[in-house]
Amino acid sequence: MFVLHAVFLGQHRFVINYSDDEPLSRLHLFAGLFTFCLVPLWLAARAAARIPPVTSLSIIMVVFGAVSLAAILTGPTRSQDLNLNLLLAKGFTAYGMNPYQTAPLMLQKDPWSPPSLSWSGQPMTHGPVWVLLLASITACTYSLRMAFVLVKLTALVALAAGGIFLWKIMALQGRAVGDRAGVLAILAWNPFVLQTALVDAHNDVLILVAILASYLCFLTRRYRLSIMALMLGGFVKFALWPLMLVPVAYLVKERGMHRGAVCAAVLLLSGAVFASALYAPFGLSAKNFAGLTEEVMERGWTSFYWPGTALLGSLPWMGIVQIRVAGLLMGLLVLGMCIRWDRPLLGYTLPYAVMLFFGSPSFHPWYGLWVAPLASLLIAPAALLILSVPLIVDELAPRWALWIVTFGLLAIFGVTRLVRSRRPASAGG
Repeated sequence: MFVLHAVFLGQHRFVINYSDDEPLSRLHLFAGLFTFCLVPLWLAARAAARIPPVTSLSIIMVVFGAVSLAAILTGPTRSQDLNLNLLLAKGFTAYGMNPYQTAPLMLQKDPWSPPSLSWSGQPMTHGPVWVLLLASITACTYSLRMAFVLVKLTALVALAAGGIFLWKIMALQGRAVGDRAGVLAILAWNPFVLQTALVDAHNDVLILVAILASYLCFLTRRYRLSIMALMLGGFVKFALWPLMLVPVAYLVKERGMHRGAVCAAVLLLSGAVFASALYAPFGLSAKNFAGLTEEVMERGWTSFYWPGTALLGSLPWMGIVQIRVAGLLMGLLVLGMCIRWDRPLLGYTLPYAVMLFFGSPSFHPWYGLWVAPLASLLIAPAALLILSVPLIVDELAPRWALWIVTFGLLAIFGVTRLVRSRRPASAGG
């Protein structure tokens, strides 16, 4: 599928060109085909748990390597984010323009500028780790295609590291090797993961690694490293920082209020110093947050969002900002409950699921990378694949239809599981 994707879609320099419906019509076709691929993917994941571990892991790695190669050679197809971010990074390395105070429109004469700019007036919104990473790439090449490949190779390394971390997490949980292989197949071959992490190369794959590294350190009671992993990931996307409350709470619980609070304060102070060093190349100015402020305050509705967000949006007093604030508060409330009830795995997943469900009027499928890996340890593989459907076709179908399909399939799956679980009890009675 990804080979065909590369051949038919990757030939377009920029697929997301809203003045041209022909590439998008092809994208409808491929998104639908990717969705149907979830059925054999589910069967393959079940088979992975039943064959010898060495064989299953070899098959998983070979298939993942093949589709990764095709994905890396395919230009971004569903999003302009990588194009615009590389353009702003090139503006910094080639022209000395601060990406946090430069809009893509100011660089429209550069050869890297896409023909159709969706967010032409918005400066960089992401953290300095991402900007410095892209700047190191744009400083090494004048070829946009080569820059794409280098970013995607970085994303591939991050995705592979995430797979290793997840494997170690499952081992610490005492899962059988076959079960671990099944979970790995569900994620490594999932079209949603491959599309967002490798084809469009969203920096959320770095958030995925930060969360998994943090949880792995958390399980081994290395709470300071757990906090540092989330802190570093937050310098890619700041929304990750609330999750630091989980390891901080357990650090305080383990070391006592006084010692734990002092240790947490030292870590946070070190983070502030680190932030100053990261922002130093761009100047320590409040103007560097202009793009982020615009993102939060003004970014409107996307074509797909979840029913919880629609419910809040139907209230007359709820605007874009109010919805985001409400989603954040609900997520923090859930986070506090998970800490209070000693449910750290839920604490690493459920708060962001709540925020995305209720507080994301501008929802994008790559946000699912924050939740999917650890969610695979909480829910059945079939349920995870069903939830992947709207993450593949989010902008290519009416949202109400996706709601019906997604929650209808989840209901059918739940009823089926319930009936199967009661059959042995009935037979025994």
